[in-house]
Amino acid sequence: MSCHHIALARKWFYNVAAYANLHHNCRNRLVLRLICIQAFCNNGLKTKLLDYYKREILQTYGFQHLVTLLNLEKTGLLRPQGQKTYLTIRKSLRLIVDDINDQNPTDISHVYSGYAPLSIRLAQHLAHPGWRSITEVLKLLPGSTVEEIQQIPVGLRKRRSSLTSNNSQSVTLVYFLGGITYAEIAALRFLAQQDDNSVGGTDYIIATTKLINGKSLLESVMEKLEPPKLNPF
Repeated sequence: MSCHHIALARKWFYNVAAYANLHHNCRNRLVLRLICIQAFCNNGLKTKLLDYYKREILQTYGFQHLVTLLNLEKTGLLRPQGQKTYLTIRKSLRLIVDDINDQNPTDISHVYSGYAPLSIRLAQHLAHPGWRSITEVLKLLPGSTVEEIQQIPVGLRKRRSSLTSNNSQSVTLVYFLGGITYAEIAALRFLAQQDDNSVGGTDYIIATTKLINGKSLLESVMEKLEPPKLNPF
């Protein structure tokens, strides 16, 4: 986990393959995760380095991972280098927090020991002060941005006001397509707990297609190729 944090903070970008050579028992999943993190933090990899990684992966772990590399490229986790935007996103959204207090946490970054999940930081900004304050940062992220506030019907509004106090909280539905990690769930719960202590806070409802982690994410793109069964007759 520590090497993942260091990579996200961009404190090193040495050769991941060299790291694997120093740790001969290093599993292919860990190497692939580090390469994907390096690609994410650099908005892709230089063509020469990307080709080198592919060659080392195939020669070290087997040519069956050719399909894995192709799947990683299709998902965008492994790609040639483009415009560098991660550093701007990291600084603008405070994705890396050095002074965390695990005993008395004050920021969502404590769930990853100093790294704030991008998805949860966006949800935090949506609640306060709103996405208009980070418009330029949103333009750097892939995909379009849509902000819609659903108005509660008058009948439900009256019923809700009779059941709750005047300091009722708003409700935000956060939907994760592709999956959510347990750490992201913990971060959203932490946000909700913080808002419980403030007037006009936010409750979060989480919806997702599945629960994932680094291992299951890579396994979803890794295909086990078995040799064909030859008919002896």
